[in-house]
Amino acid sequence: MASNPQKGKRSILAFRRLADAGTKSALKLALQTSHSWNMNRTIDNTQTKDGNITSDGGLEVSLSIEAISSYDEVNTFLEESVKNGDKLEVWEIDLDQEGSGENAGKFAAKYAQGQLNSWSTPSDVGSFKTISTTMSIDGTYQEGFATLSDAEVEEAMYAFRDTTPVP
Repeated sequence: MASNPQKGKRSILAFRRLADAGTKSALKLALQTSHSWNMNRTIDNTQTKDGNITSDGGLEVSLSIEAISSYDEVNTFLEESVKNGDKLEVWEIDLDQEGSGENAGKFAAKYAQGQLNSWSTPSDVGSFKTISTTMSIDGTYQEGFATLSDAEVEEAMYAFRDTTPVP
């Protein structure tokens, strides 16, 4: 059985302030260059006369994000969320895993809540200004399916267009 490799380019992030969940849709982070989920389990060691024993100190989950900086709503509210300590929602949406049945028209996604704990924007000569940030996740992410608008799918997937005028 052949394996299908996962392509990082086909995995996008969308964000929303948790306080806006009842009124606003999540927004895609534009010009994202990379992100990574990081899981670390703290293991406590105790030496005994019979040898070492371990105990679970808990799981810590974070999301590291890098993107090219831009003048848009997402960059603005993400930076402000660090200053204000706002809780955010994040979705990692896999464009290669479209849902079926009750999830038709949606894409496989990881969902989490947490806070950005850093914001760095290096401005190097000869290159784009970048964003580097880390989100500390409450608990761990949940898996499900997320909806993207047709415009978001087209932007992310570079949809085919016919040679005739597009309204």
